[in-house]
Amino acid sequence: MAEGGMCSSTLRKFGEIHLQCPICLDIYRKPKTLTCLHSFCEECLVSLAKSAEEYVRCPLCKDWTVIPTGGVINLPTDFRLESMKETVLQNQTQATPTCTSHAGKRYEVYCATCSEIICVACITESHNRHDLKEIADTVATAKRDFMRDFLPMYETSLANVEETLGTVSGIKKDLLTTVEIIRQQIADTSEREIDRVMAANRRITDKLIQIQTTKENDYAELTKDLLSLKKDLEDAIGYSTGEMPKSDYDYFRKFPEMSRGFRLFAGRSQVPRILPCVPLVKFKPSAEPGEDISLGRLSTSFERVKYVSIFDFDKDDDEDDDGGDGDGESKVEGEGE
Repeated sequence: MAEGGMCSSTLRKFGEIHLQCPICLDIYRKPKTLTCLHSFCEECLVSLAKSAEEYVRCPLCKDWTVIPTGGVINLPTDFRLESMKETVLQNQTQATPTCTSHAGKRYEVYCATCSEIICVACITESHNRHDLKEIADTVATAKRDFMRDFLPMYETSLANVEETLGTVSGIKKDLLTTVEIIRQQIADTSEREIDRVMAANRRITDKLIQIQTTKENDYAELTKDLLSLKKDLEDAIGYSTGEMPKSDYDYFRKFPEMSRGFRLFAGRSQVPRILPCVPLVKFKPSAEPGEDISLGRLSTSFERVKYVSIFDFDKDDDEDDDGGDGDGESKVEGEGE
């Protein structure tokens, strides 16, 4: 039997025999020592001393012990028993559970044939002549095998994972720095484009004002000519329809001169005719309403991440996976051209 198993079993038996209070038959709780050097639970001695005023009699050797001032609580504490009790209790907290097939029976051995832990009753029922091993022995062997076969590999893998975490952290920091730089570049480009748009706005607005001024001057000149012609026509009409000469003789005397004046005016005068065009001024935008305005183009690179077995982590990766994640560049969806 392995040393660990013997120790666990011995401590358990020792506790059952030597760490039980003779009065309550339970494990000691605050053991107090009488002058005869027998020890009992503090609560048990308190109950025992209720019938006595100054003395308490040992239930084992019948010797008398004087009760100190303040009561049983001031009797000497048996620190040796208290220390042993803590040791046993600590060992019991690590004890194996009881058998599921035999209530109250602790698991005692490991059946290598069935790969399970069993109690003593299980051995006689269904595990006779099986390869039985001490549990502590089996655990120790498993730990040795793990440390020999896997621990170095896991420690190496842990170092690799920590190194990769550092790489990812560095890439993330670079990403944040790059994003801030690009964000500033976009802001600067936007400012330049706004300046260009405002300059274009001023140019086309100035051109519109120039067209407006030229048109208004043309219309003013035309209006002046039309008003002058209107007055001449009104004068001619008024002269021809004015008061008639008093006699036919006077009419015929003035008629040749009047007729020459009318013919000369009619021959020289021209009435302008306006052919309206609507609209007089048109504006055609360089981009249709709602059309995206491009400030540039974004692209992103894809880091190559390949998951490999722990056994193959340190091997050279000479061949790329077919269709695997590789470095590349892709335009971001939704950007303007």
